[in-house]
Amino acid sequence: MDDDFLYDADIDQEEIDKIKEIQGDALKNQMRNDCIHADLVRAENIIFWDYHYSARAFIMDISEKAWFKKRYDVSTIFLSSLMKDQRVHDRDFERVARELVIAYNAYYNKNPKFSYAPISGEMKNLYRISELTKDESRAAKFFLYVALKYGYTFTRKVYPHQIQKQITTVAKDGGIIEIDDIKEKQFIKYDGDSFDDVRFNYTDKRGRQFFESESSDRLYLYIDAEVYGRSSDIENISASISAWKKKKALDYYVRSEKSSIQVVISGDAIRRMKFSRELAQYVDKQVSDAVNSYSVWMVKAKLVETRELARTVKHMYVPQSEQVSNGARAIGLWLWDLIHFGKIKQAEAIRRILDAHFDHCRKTADERALRRDYVLAAKCIKQRAVLKYTS
Repeated sequence: MDDDFLYDADIDQEEIDKIKEIQGDALKNQMRNDCIHADLVRAENIIFWDYHYSARAFIMDISEKAWFKKRYDVSTIFLSSLMKDQRVHDRDFERVARELVIAYNAYYNKNPKFSYAPISGEMKNLYRISELTKDESRAAKFFLYVALKYGYTFTRKVYPHQIQKQITTVAKDGGIIEIDDIKEKQFIKYDGDSFDDVRFNYTDKRGRQFFESESSDRLYLYIDAEVYGRSSDIENISASISAWKKKKALDYYVRSEKSSIQVVISGDAIRRMKFSRELAQYVDKQVSDAVNSYSVWMVKAKLVETRELARTVKHMYVPQSEQVSNGARAIGLWLWDLIHFGKIKQAEAIRRILDAHFDHCRKTADERALRRDYVLAAKCIKQRAVLKYTS
């Protein structure tokens, strides 16, 4: 008998069960890691398109708004002079300028809504914001305005040829190109002039509540991020909405020291929605995303390759962008570039794309599909957001 041959009876059953358990855990971990990786890939796609829509909005503002171009040019002169005094090499200009904007932001904006932490490896150049000259401080303030508006520190002008090539590359193969350069420019995006149906204010890491004063035309809910997510939340939000309509107060979501998030629901949204529960379901989804984002912001240890991070990035960059392929977005931006940068009519731009020498996702499509891609691209650029098709 072969000594290496083992009968089932010769193997300890506990060892078999242990091996199966280890194999099962390994398979589960692999599946989990695959899902996380897929989410992060989608998140990178979102960042890529967010940048390209915002970059075009920035280019158009520079070319069409005289005051903006003047402020940008003057601020660039002072920023460049400051970098020269700091002996910053040209290749490091954008990174160091971004660090300056972050430092200025941290010095003046204490509200956590504006908080932004540098990524690993940044802040190699330390700035004493209080020691900047008046002109240098004005320049830093202007570039912070640029970063908050467009979501990227455009400390150097972006030119059409720099971004058009990337889009045609995506149109050819449907996959995004390396985005490390984009990530280096990335910043928070905040439009303080708009009011969505639901918005949020937060408590900072020291427990200070940066909540707005209450208005009679809005419903305010105060959330404890650590306990939100119970099965009763939708019912409680629905009851709060109904009570607001009747001008009654409830004990749900009242302000306390543990309130970490202030949820502000516009009165227009409440009046527009026929059923309180329908609005409550929408609000619950928005609050769940806000709680997740807030929790990751509060605990930086979570900022690794985790599903929580992937969900957070997706929420921050694309609340409504699913179901639009990279190829279709590329075609839309390609059309937009031909029309706005190339100064040709839409019909001619469509013909050029249909007659392209390489295959792409719209090569045999109806012209209406390309027009739809263009309309979406134009809307995304105008709103500086990654959106989906609407009927």
